Amino acid sequence: MNRLIGKEVFYFESLDSTNEYMLNKAGTLDEGSCVFCDFQTKGRGRQGRDWLSLSGKGLYFSFLLKPSISLEEIPKLTIAVGVGISKALDSLGINTMIKWPNDIYLNGKKLSGILSELKILDGEANVVVGVGLNIAHDRSDFPDDISNKATSLLIETGENFNKGNLLDILLDFIDREYTYFLTKGVDFDYLSKKDFLFGKKARYLGKDVIIRGISKDCSLLIEDDRGVRGIEGGEIEF
Repeated sequence: MNRLIGKEVFYFESLDSTNEYMLNKAGTLDEGSCVFCDFQTKGRGRQGRDWLSLSGKGLYFSFLLKPSISLEEIPKLTIAVGVGISKALDSLGINTMIKWPNDIYLNGKKLSGILSELKILDGEANVVVGVGLNIAHDRSDFPDDISNKATSLLIETGENFNKGNLLDILLDFIDREYTYFLTKGVDFDYLSKKDFLFGKKARYLGKDVIIRGISKDCSLLIEDDRGVRGIEGGEIEF
């Protein structure tokens, strides 16, 4: 298969973090290299949060990108990867939604998260993109504080998915989306249709807001007492 992302794949039974592994190897690996494992001892998500990485229950992988884009464009790359993941699951008949800026939701609960991290080497941007996807978790596998917010493919579909086959499908769609992103940007039409937060009441910086969509520059549109405006970061509570 002639694709960039996943042209070389490394497997480990256990790692502290697939992102950490790739960040450490960024200077010696080619763009598109990928690593996955069955278990992470220090899996992490956005803003330093832990990512629940139970052995044999999820798919945990990271890949290395070296895009010739400005640093300001890198957050959009995370969104493009989310589009690729959602399209891959669409192809399996699983209708997911994309929660800005880095989560995949299924039936109103979090199924997958994406974490992109940047490392500059010799003036070149190395972006490591990590993905955690809940595959075989039972409801009892989730801690009480997230048990009503998280889900897995097994819970929602009743099916056991082969991790190797699923990884291959995901990398294929992510690779296509990355190619599209480098020339045309994020597939905005698709993103708009899959916007999980659209129309929801939420809180941002302690204030009540209504989510009005995602702009073409991939900022989140919120409405508050100041009117409608775009935000590029921060935590949305809903």
